[in-house]
Amino acid sequence: LCIFEQWVQPQVGAPTHRHSVEEVLTVIAGSAEMWIDEDRMTLIAGQSLLVPAERNHGFRNAGTETLHIHAVLASPIFEATFENSAEPVRRWLPATP
Repeated sequence: LCIFEQWVQPQVGAPTHRHSVEEVLTVIAGSAEMWIDEDRMTLIAGQSLLVPAERNHGFRNAGTETLHIHAVLASPIFEATFENSAEPVRRWLPATP
């Protein structure tokens, strides 16, 4: 699993993107506008969103305080393809021996 936390300033977030695996986003503090394709919702602390693999999604801090969000991807690395881009972005790759 790829597990990470983010602290996001108001009106900032993750632009529309997709992963080849499922992702679970959980709001720890604050409120987040999240979307999957055209469906938009606002989540508050303690709520989670399950994003199916290969679905366009993103989020932004919808509040006035710092958004604290926890993300889990069903993969050992972070890989995302952003809207209007053909090449995936890869981060947190395992160390090579």
